[in-house]
Amino acid sequence: MPEDQPILADVPPEAWRYANFFQVAMTGQEVVIDFAQHFEGTDGPHWHTRIVLAPRAAQELVDVLVRAMMSPGPPPDRKSVV
Repeated sequence: MPEDQPILADVPPEAWRYANFFQVAMTGQEVVIDFAQHFEGTDGPHWHTRIVLAPRAAQELVDVLVRAMMSPGPPPDRKSVV
């Protein structure tokens, strides 16, 4: 994905999910990331979202996350994703 070409992500706020816990598994064909909420004193994580990516797309996600972590700032407008 070219850096100068944002993707429009029209995701309504009611579809957003908070995650503070995750696990990752990988096969030769895909990377699976499961997301959950987990709070101290609860029975365990509440799993709510699974994202399955091709390895190349997973590497692009890693690259985007690293760039975002190196340049902290306000979150992007919800219609424009880095």
